[in-house]
This record gives sequence, C-alpha cells and structure tokens, in this order.
Amino acid sequence: TPAGISVVSLFDEFTYTIGSSTESGHYAFDGSSLPSGSEVDSGTWAVDEGVLTGEGTSAGYLKLAPTHTPWFLQVKVKPDLSGVTTYADSTAGVVFGENTAGRYFLGLRAIKVTEGEAEVLKKRLRLYYLPYPSGPPQIKAETPLVAYGTETDPQILTLRFEGDTLQAKIGEICGDFPDLIVPLTNGAKGRTGLHVQTDYPTGTASAEFDDFIWKTSEVGGSVEGRAYAYNCMNQLLAITGAETTSFEYDDVGLMRRRVKDSVESLFSYDRLNRQTGVSIGGEPNSYSYYGA
Repeated sequence: TPAGISVVSLFDEFTYTIGSSTESGHYAFDGSSLPSGSEVDSGTWAVDEGVLTGEGTSAGYLKLAPTHTPWFLQVKVKPDLSGVTTYADSTAGVVFGENTAGRYFLGLRAIKVTEGEAEVLKKRLRLYYLPYPSGPPQIKAETPLVAYGTETDPQILTLRFEGDTLQAKIGEICGDFPDLIVPLTNGAKGRTGLHVQTDYPTGTASAEFDDFIWKTSEVGGSVEGRAYAYNCMNQLLAITGAETTSFEYDDVGLMRRRVKDSVESLFSYDRLNRQTGVSIGGEPNSYSYYGA
C-alpha cells in the first residue's frame, strides 16, 4: 500500500479444515497447569491443587481456544465473597461468543441485600450481552435472587451450545434455580473464556474454578458432556455421562455406598472414622491399622 495508508481487515466465523476433517476435540484442564489453548487477557490466573483461580483489579479474563462448533462446558464456580457489600457484587462465570460484534457473559452473581435490619447474601444466574466497542451491558436473562447458603458453597455452572441455542443452568442443590434456556443468534459463535469481575471499580475480583470440562465436536455434530452433582455439604452425589456413578454418605459425611455402572461398593469404618472394609461387587476386603 502507498506510504501513510493503513489497511485493516476483519476475519470472523473462521474454520480451518485439514483434508476432510475439521480440527476439534477436548480442551483439557489437567489440574496442574492452565487449560490447553488458553491465553491470559487480563488479571492473574494460577493453578493450585487442581483449582484454577482468577484475580484482577475490577475484572480478570482467561481466553480459551476459539470454537465455532457445538460445545459443552461445565465448571464449579466459587466467587470470592469477602469483598461483597451492599454496594458491590462479586460475579464469576463464562464469557462466550466473543467476536467483532460483542460477547456474552453468563455469571453467578453474589450480592448483599437488606431485608429489614439485616443484610443477607443472595445470588442469581445472569446472562449479559456486551456490544462492542463501548455499548452498555444488556441483561438478556436472569433467575430470581435466592439465598446463597454458606459463603463457601461452590456452584456448578453447566452450558451446552447447540446450533443457535444456549442451554445453561446452575447446579444448585439447596433450592434449585430454574434452568435458563436462551435462544441466541449466529453471532454467539466465537471465543470462550472464564471471567471474574466486581462492580466496585477499584476492588479486587477473584474466584475459583474447579471440575473444569470443555468439549467440542466437529461442525454439524453433537457433543456429550460429563456432569457432576453435589449436596449442601459439597459432597459428590453423582457423575453422569458415558459412565454413571452415584454416591451415598452417612450423617457424619463418610461415604457408605458407591454404584458405578451397576457395580455396588459398600464401605465400613471404625469408631475413629478410619476405613476398615470395602465390598466391591460382593467381594469383601478388610483393612487393619498398626497399634489399633
């Protein structure tokens, strides 16, 4: 181009095909490093003992590899609630569909509200759309405010994107949120990522993300995802997907029964809550402890 003339091009809805096979797959989080294909856009992101933590002043954003195919994403979200006041909230969740027009943000929002003379911690699942370059956020859908429960209670956020429809829900055990099913346009096909933010501009936004699963399929295909369910004590109740496993616990939180693909395991313990035996498929095994 002539000197002094700049050229700008935009590339969108991009698909790269090798032969007849479109690249796709499982973008894994192995619990020891950032998810494969990820890129820190803002804030600080780190992994410790299988938990992914994001922090930033006002906000933090971890970009994942872009995909234009159907995808399934599940992540356990625990916003940092230490800075939540009457005038500030803490939101953590998933950014998706980011392209030249804007991006969507599905987040678990924690906020304190005043009821009578008391401040109560509540939460809701909210879907925003942020148009570019500088348009104000648009609230597309939200669930009612419900009690947060305990301040350490993480929540399962599950999203499935098929065609032009996003299906999203929060895996709330103590008082279910309704499933949030929102039709979207083709503009929702774009980059996906994890996001934390607070509405207090000089505050610190942070959250933990665990049980992270993101799967994609080839163009026109479908994708199966594994889902986790927990109880109010944050104990794993069930894993569903290609294999199904269920768990049962006693009143002190010890696992007593596990069923994996119809194979039953029964667990026994001594008065010190040490495991003394397990029966798997009817085959017993026992344990003893030195000095016991």
